[in-house]
Amino acid sequence: MIAVLLAMGDTRARAVLGQRIEAAPDLAVVGQVGHCADVGRWVRAFPADVALVDLSRSSLDGVAATRRVLAASPRTAVIVLASPRDMDRAVQALAVGAHAYLPVASAPETVLAAVRSAARAPGRTATPRAGGNDAAAPAVVLTGRQRDVLQLAAADWSDEQIGIRLGISARTVAVHLRRAADRIGVRHRADAVHWLRAGCGEVG
Repeated sequence: MIAVLLAMGDTRARAVLGQRIEAAPDLAVVGQVGHCADVGRWVRAFPADVALVDLSRSSLDGVAATRRVLAASPRTAVIVLASPRDMDRAVQALAVGAHAYLPVASAPETVLAAVRSAARAPGRTATPRAGGNDAAAPAVVLTGRQRDVLQLAAADWSDEQIGIRLGISARTVAVHLRRAADRIGVRHRADAVHWLRAGCGEVG
């Protein structure tokens, strides 16, 4: 069973997502918090395999919440939910140890798939579903630059915008995206973006 902590400032969204998680036979909600100060205390009392942290609400400092989760439970995989305008904070959260980023408007099925992927990543110890096949596929390792470019592409930035942000040419951005797709084993940019949003892979 995969234990999930919801750190989301939007009470309604938290409740809806919590219901979807509880309806899944291999997932369970161990806590729901709406304020950053509560996160560390809760995850120490009720260890989670995965924490979903919303960056889009002012009532919850998602970057600080990510730090508190990982300080209290380094084995917990943090997935941050962010809108395009929150991409800077998403990058900060990833820099302090978040496992993956998803758009805050992602469909529940996408979020649940990312939770399962994060829980089964190397070094995680989620309890396997009884009778299920929980063998994880080998992790795909991206370079730091490939992941930076892919994260910005996932936020719907153009190659030119990514190039300006990272100080490289648009052509170099395209090369990094193509090489990232090759490592992932997909053909198209959109497929590589979907792979990232599902919370897969590592940085080498």
